[in-house]
Amino acid sequence: MSNRVPTVALISLQNTYIDFGIRYTAAACRRAGYNVHVLWITREPTDPFDERHCNAIARWLNDRVVDLVGIGLMSVHVGRATALTRTIRETVGVPVVWGGVHAIGDPESCLQVADFVCAGDGEDSFVELASRVAMNKDGTGIANIWLNKDGDVIRTPRKLITDLDSLPPPDYELDTHWTLADHRIDPLKEDVLRGGIPWILKRHHVISSRGCPHACSYCYNTALKRFFGDRHYLRIRSVDNLMTEINDILAKYPFIELISIMDDSFLFKPAGWIEKFCREFKKTGRTFGLLVHPNTLTRDRLELLIDAGLVGFQMGLQSGSERISKGIYNRSESVTDFIRTARLLDEYMDRLQARTIDVIVDNPYETEADQEETIRVLAGLKKPFHIQIFSLTLYPETDLYRRMIAERRPIPLEMLPENKEYLKFKPTFLNRLTWMTHSTPQSIILFFLNHRKAWWGKVLFETYYHGLEKGLRLGLRKVKHAVISLLAICIRERKPYEKS
Repeated sequence: MSNRVPTVALISLQNTYIDFGIRYTAAACRRAGYNVHVLWITREPTDPFDERHCNAIARWLNDRVVDLVGIGLMSVHVGRATALTRTIRETVGVPVVWGGVHAIGDPESCLQVADFVCAGDGEDSFVELASRVAMNKDGTGIANIWLNKDGDVIRTPRKLITDLDSLPPPDYELDTHWTLADHRIDPLKEDVLRGGIPWILKRHHVISSRGCPHACSYCYNTALKRFFGDRHYLRIRSVDNLMTEINDILAKYPFIELISIMDDSFLFKPAGWIEKFCREFKKTGRTFGLLVHPNTLTRDRLELLIDAGLVGFQMGLQSGSERISKGIYNRSESVTDFIRTARLLDEYMDRLQARTIDVIVDNPYETEADQEETIRVLAGLKKPFHIQIFSLTLYPETDLYRRMIAERRPIPLEMLPENKEYLKFKPTFLNRLTWMTHSTPQSIILFFLNHRKAWWGKVLFETYYHGLEKGLRLGLRKVKHAVISLLAICIRERKPYEKS
């Protein structure tokens, strides 16, 4: 049989257009000369996704006569991926590959539904599998590609791509990108890509590394390190390779103003890397934001980053209790380290537009005293800041998940990722007070904290919370988002991506 060009479809179930896994895999397939079609679902996990959506996707696949479908998913998307895969099998009749962090973490359960699972980096593996499927050849023996054959799981060695510079840049060739709109599928246009989420209208996302040097117990990275080993898990792109991608995307879309660097720990780089990046990025005249780990930031490094264009950051506290932070979460920094770094950043707030602090709540190991310590730390931070509260999720095979299993602790179903809205926390008094710390004066926070047991303290808190926090301030935020949305519409009408 003569070789023929494979036609593949890649479907992202994430709620944004960022999905690096899909974009890198699409780029690898395009470099191999394949026909590539990318579909973005961009729906929240709680949004409706029914049989009509699945049928619309199946019709779209049939129209393109695809050989292989790849679905990128997180744990929260398992139900949606299952329904879609079954529809594809029944009405399209082509094999489906599941990829993404959930597929890597729990490939055996995924193979109860999918034909193949990519259990490692997917760029090379998916390209090889698509070639074989297009020629009706067997898919066994490909690194990272696991399959269910007659009831037996066929495993291959897990493999990481160590040279990230060898990969093509993420795919932004929108001529073959599509988006699910209601129960139809529309071509993905630039105004939809940028304007669908108003606050990222002029923002572009990149990563300079894969993996994380830390070992936080709640994070999927602890499971991935066991699968792949610590030695080669953290991989870093060269500055030249990263800047080529950034400069190319700025040339293509010159209206982009801010680059969001999405690395788990951007500042964990070899000697000289950060300095070279700052020199090269400054030439773009753009700004950037990044994730900061408290133990990687010094005054000299911060000044260098700000001079290069740093305008915002996100930093994890997770818990203000040393017992929880060290003993349960295995955070490498102390709470004192966090406060020291926060104080350093306070000195530069006239040059930093935004800062976000991450906190985890709904932890069964946490006592009220532990959470009170978190609130006191947050209340003492200089305002304003944004707070991102995560409800603790127990991802399979993470260190925290394994610890709870070993201790025979019951795991509530609502803590498992497939049942979880991880940004929706329980509306307890302490959780709500935690949320208020980003905008409420320290004296008020401490007053409510110290008098939370008294009936009149509870009444005052509920009055304040629902009247000011959920009333006036929420209303003002809605007005702000409405204005941003209106601006996005106006900008799209003016087509900012066209040069004047």
